[in-house]
Amino acid sequence: MSRNPWTVALWVGVTIAVVAVTMWVQEVSDEAAAKKRAAKKQRRQDRIEYRRAQHDARRKDRKREQQAARQEADEAITSTLTPEEKKRYYEEKIAQKRLAKARLEDKLNSAMATGLRVVVDLAFLQEQTQRERNSVIKQAACAYGAMKKAEHPSLLSLHFASYHGEIAALCDKRGVGSWKATRHPEPIDEVFPNDELIFLSPDSPNVLTEVNPRAVYVIGGIVDRSVRKGQSLSKARGLGNVRTARLPVQETLHVRSNVLNIDTVLLSLLEFINCGDWATTFERTLPKRIYWPTEPTT
Repeated sequence: MSRNPWTVALWVGVTIAVVAVTMWVQEVSDEAAAKKRAAKKQRRQDRIEYRRAQHDARRKDRKREQQAARQEADEAITSTLTPEEKKRYYEEKIAQKRLAKARLEDKLNSAMATGLRVVVDLAFLQEQTQRERNSVIKQAACAYGAMKKAEHPSLLSLHFASYHGEIAALCDKRGVGSWKATRHPEPIDEVFPNDELIFLSPDSPNVLTEVNPRAVYVIGGIVDRSVRKGQSLSKARGLGNVRTARLPVQETLHVRSNVLNIDTVLLSLLEFINCGDWATTFERTLPKRIYWPTEPTT
């Protein structure tokens, strides 16, 4: 039985229209879902930036309060002194500051020459946003500042690899060029032999139980909130025979994740080479947000 060609054409047209409408609805739905995800991500990022701004504001307030307290203490001491005694007091105070600065510089120079070598690989910054780049530099700055204030006998020998071009310019703008650290324009594999490198990655199957003073520990310049899973591990494998390891966070403490900020990793290595115990190290360096909440006792 032959079909009416007009009927066939009608059904074909209807089918095409239905498919087109379905595809359009799907595209609209996908686009709406993508916008929703983007909006959610932006809200989360805004919350992070707000908390960071609040934290920075509190830190600046504390710094001003400490400075005011020191000034008040100086005034209380010098209020009963004669002009000559007051002059000697401030001269001695300046001399003590200069001595402390010289000792710190000697300690940092010694660390550069003989300390545990830890490299922040800036090659990862090429694929990151300006905000992420700023975050990486800020985290490194936090760790460097903490290391300068630390009273530990041993400090890290801090290195930066792929320190060139716009990345170097950005780092120099943030003061990295004046740090007691070694800056290499070459990529990491052209600076150190592969058999000395150990890439630290939360995705590594190998747990770092001890620190080898002859090894070079590499931290990828990646912010943890971007969660670029497996990047450090993939780079290490791409370089050939390069070892990888992860800090024993989950093996030591009850935590949500073993993904850590750059500054946390640097400070954890600094603590461990001085105390030799991971539990003590993590108690001193891990942020409280990374822990699972404690179960209430009944």
